[in-house]
Amino acid sequence: MRTGISFEVSPDDRSRLEALVRDRNAPQNHVWRARI
Repeated sequence: MRTGISFEVSPDDRSRLEALVRDRNAPQNHVWRARI
């Protein structure tokens, strides 16, 4: 993995990502559709 690369997410996006990670039953395609 490359080092020295970082990115920032807004608080709203962070909470959405955390919710997806927390919910183990979330469909995998949610991850594929996430806006990066």
